[in-house]
Amino acid sequence: MQGSSRERGWTALLLVVTLAVLVLSGATNRLDQLLYDLTLRATPRAAPANILIVAIDDESLSQLGAWPWPRDRHRQVLDRLAAGQPRAIIYDTLFLTSQDEKGDARLAEAMADAGTVGLPMLFRVPGTNGRGYDAALPTPVIASAARVGHADIHPDSDGVVRRIDLALDGERRWLHMVALAAGDDPHVAGAIAALPTFVPRSGDAPLQRRGAVLIDFAGGGGHIRTIPFISVLRGELPADFVRNSYVFVGATAAGLGDRFSTPTNGASGLMPGVEIQAYLLDTLQSGRAVSEAGALSRIAAGTVALLLLIWAFGRLRPSSGALAGLAMVVLTLLASALLLGGFNIWLPPAAAILTLIAAQPLWAWRRLAAASNYMVEELTRLADDRDTLPVASTGAATTGDQVSLQIALMRQTIARVRDLRALVTTAVQSLPDPTVMMATDGRIALANDTAIALFGNGAPVTAAMIDGHFNQADPPLPAFAPDAIASPAQPWAGEHIGADGSI
Repeated sequence: MQGSSRERGWTALLLVVTLAVLVLSGATNRLDQLLYDLTLRATPRAAPANILIVAIDDESLSQLGAWPWPRDRHRQVLDRLAAGQPRAIIYDTLFLTSQDEKGDARLAEAMADAGTVGLPMLFRVPGTNGRGYDAALPTPVIASAARVGHADIHPDSDGVVRRIDLALDGERRWLHMVALAAGDDPHVAGAIAALPTFVPRSGDAPLQRRGAVLIDFAGGGGHIRTIPFISVLRGELPADFVRNSYVFVGATAAGLGDRFSTPTNGASGLMPGVEIQAYLLDTLQSGRAVSEAGALSRIAAGTVALLLLIWAFGRLRPSSGALAGLAMVVLTLLASALLLGGFNIWLPPAAAILTLIAAQPLWAWRRLAAASNYMVEELTRLADDRDTLPVASTGAATTGDQVSLQIALMRQTIARVRDLRALVTTAVQSLPDPTVMMATDGRIALANDTAIALFGNGAPVTAAMIDGHFNQADPPLPAFAPDAIASPAQPWAGEHIGADGSI
């Protein structure tokens, strides 16, 4: 029992160390990303009812001409949207250069009349003259009428967008334009307040990303309500679509604007940047911002699963242990999915799953090694026993091959058992009196030829033959069996008259 506990301890320690290495090294990040994507696809949600996208799509481009459009077209759309009384308008279009001062002024006036308007800025990395970046803002007159923030989308290492940073820190802090435009929402305000304290950085230093938010994509591309830009310009937008809603205006046409891979793309292809920004707002305002568990939490959760599995291994048969390992893998996946879907906590499970999978063969190897070592120790001890028949040395102890050593010791032990059996048989056969040896289960294990002639007449001797041979009348004898022979009264001890009159 002590050896088994020691094996469980060493196995658990090795697996926990492996788990920690996988988590801290990030070796399973790609697999965790894949599992995150699959979980989001498996748990779609209804599209947000208070978000509308006005799409600068192929239809609008074909009707209104090539991009860029005159400022007055944007002004007209802003006026029509403002008439519907939206909560905010996030205009995901760069106005970095001036087309004409009057057009810029009229557009700025329309933005001011619309209420809250968010606009993006652009970062050029690296910047000029050795700077880490250059910040390009909309023209001053337009920027003065809007809330200007960054709209940077930074894909993960595999090229998939899963998170957006709420702030970029440099010489000053630039909040995301969605956070600025929707800052009156309590959940958005809470996310902004939770950002780390701003510490100014030199202009020569690169931007520092802060407040990454894992986006809870409700669906794939086209899932959020969308209306073409041209339809708004024609007055075809129902007022109910806009009232008390967040309205995004941005490019969805192929070749115009950025398009990215997301976890929920599926067969819908790449997702336009404006739709990703809309999903960011949906995530923030719904309070579904996903928190990713840290390394210590991942190691702790995986350790609990491993210890439970090792405990089960010590109490189950090998076949049942394999099923327990599979069940623990499934439970780990389900727990991760439930935490994400129910509590907005992403606990990456890949490292725990890989170590759980490795636990079964590792445990089997350690148990086989322990059994092998025990066998070698016992066989060696038997081989060294001086109180039994001597046998020729196999020379196995001098070899470095554990399997060869076991085979040689087993061969030597079998030879010794055969020799002992032959010795006992010869000794019993040489006795002049009928002699019977009974096993503890009542079988006749051995009878010499004299006993066979007396009881069995050439047939194998049985307890029933012995019972029938003796006169049971006076005094009566119990059945010839281990219990009768071992009883304190010893009814079979002494002399008895056989059926043939012999004593």
